[in-house]
Amino acid sequence: MITNATHQPAQQHASGTWKLQPGQAMTLRPRQNGELLIVHGAVWATLNGPHEGLGSGPLGDLHLQPGERLQLNAGRQVVLEPIVSGQFGQATTPEVNFSWEYTPASWKASVAEPADDLTRALHEARVAFARLVRGLVAWSGERIAPAAARP
Repeated sequence: MITNATHQPAQQHASGTWKLQPGQAMTLRPRQNGELLIVHGAVWATLNGPHEGLGSGPLGDLHLQPGERLQLNAGRQVVLEPIVSGQFGQATTPEVNFSWEYTPASWKASVAEPADDLTRALHEARVAFARLVRGLVAWSGERIAPAAARP
C-alpha cells in the first residue's frame, strides 16, 4: 500500500532533509527553483509536464541513485517513491533520505528562457496568421470566381 505525503515549503528559503519509507510516496511542489539531492537509497521520480525533448532536460520518470541531483523549477512537481531491492534491477536499501535546497533565480531562468519562449510563440503565431490569411484569400477567390464565370 502506498501512502501519500505532500510537501510544499512555506518559507521562501526553506531547505531540509526528509526520509521516505517503503510504500510511501511524497509530492514536492516547490515555490522557488531548487535542487533535490538523493543522500541514501534510490527513488523513482515522476515529473509533471511539460516534458522536454531528448537532450534538453528531464522526461517524466527518472530513477535517481545516491549522489544524483535533480533541478526543479518553481511550479514543477515531482512525486518521489523509494525503489525497493530488485525493482528495476536495483540493489538498494528500502529507506530513502533526500535533501531539498532552494537555488537563487538566475538571469537565464528568470528572464532569458521566458523571453525565448515568448519569441518562439510569437513566431508561431505570425506563421499561423499568415496561413490563415492565405486560406481566406484562396477560399474567397473560389467562392467569387465561379459566380463571375457564369454568363
